[in-house]
Amino acid sequence: REPIGKNFSPEDLKAFEGVWKLEQTDEDPFLIQLVALDTEGRFRCASVEWDSSKESFLMRTMEVVLKRGEKYDVMHLSKDDSGDIPEGLFYITLFKIREDAKVMYWATKPNETTAFLESGVLETVTLEEKLVITDEAPRIIEALESSFEEIFDVEDPTVATKVL
Repeated sequence: REPIGKNFSPEDLKAFEGVWKLEQTDEDPFLIQLVALDTEGRFRCASVEWDSSKESFLMRTMEVVLKRGEKYDVMHLSKDDSGDIPEGLFYITLFKIREDAKVMYWATKPNETTAFLESGVLETVTLEEKLVITDEAPRIIEALESSFEEIFDVEDPTVATKVL
């Protein structure tokens, strides 16, 4: 329910603002724009894509919160205008800023993530038919990072390159 991790410095947060190209294997690259909302790591994210079935452009927006972890940093996604994320909750993933300033982040492996959460490693509750982690932030970060290769698709990261 609350973002986990430590705050980035204001200077680090400014580096995230702008237009980013996202690339993933077997997917067309697309652009997103990030605009900072505060100094706590909250951003508004927007993308525009062509919807061939409606023959019009479709704009998607969401809130993103970026926090520092230990080995990896933590990206929180919420308030998705598609309605996929229940109100008041965050989806989280881990990311890493590479030396070339590109950002890599990983999708979770759905079956492995469910098994991981159902194993009791972290405290969870079921809400709106979804498992929600309710454990303490340091335990969440430690568990995710120590099980990184088990629950994240390390073979197919999304790579974000800042273009503006």
